[in-house]
Amino acid sequence: MSYHHTPGASAADSSAAATLLAEAVSDFLQTGAANAPRSADSFLRAYSTLARSVPKTRRRALYQVMSQALLAAAEKEGLADPAPASPASRQETQGGAGPNPADSDFMASLRSQESQRRREDIAAGRLLGSAGMRERLGISRQALSAAVRAQRLFVLAGPSGDFLYPAFFADDRHDRTVLEKVSRALGSLPGGAKWEFFTTPRLSLGKKTPLQALAKGQVEEVLAAAAAFADA
Repeated sequence: MSYHHTPGASAADSSAAATLLAEAVSDFLQTGAANAPRSADSFLRAYSTLARSVPKTRRRALYQVMSQALLAAAEKEGLADPAPASPASRQETQGGAGPNPADSDFMASLRSQESQRRREDIAAGRLLGSAGMRERLGISRQALSAAVRAQRLFVLAGPSGDFLYPAFFADDRHDRTVLEKVSRALGSLPGGAKWEFFTTPRLSLGKKTPLQALAKGQVEEVLAAAAAFADA
């Protein structure tokens, strides 16, 4: 099925998508894993309706952002990397207890997409390995680790399990002291959630990313947005 963007459709499609999404969540709560295909179809209709409010040329980017946000939300709740259940343990937990294989498959799919984005970020120079970050900042391994422990910096897990660091912390166009203050305001959130915060446009910042807002001097606004994000 293909959709065509028409002027004035955004508000109506967004409203319809919100209704469909609420219905999809309600449907999931009522049926759960017992009817996974039906739940998936409900969410598909909601997301497809939402996508109609965006020009077709930008929908791929929209779905990527949505996927990234879903993973970040799961990471905030400690749900992003469930341990796979053994066949024996799945037998013991039948009847509603324990992890659901469908949930694990869903998270595995998000992880796969996230790994691909990490590779793209590395190739584009948006993420750096430990050696590259230390060289750019001119600090020792111990100093880098101390900054992470103090939440002045954060790390992300790379596709190969290595640590990756946001290159914007070493970018002269940004005030590193301010970036560290924002990182601390995000508290103990996982690195993926913090990365999502810094790089995703936010309505509270006039549809700018926090990095863009900071570049325009909106420090207090970004700090307020970070506090709200951490408490969500």
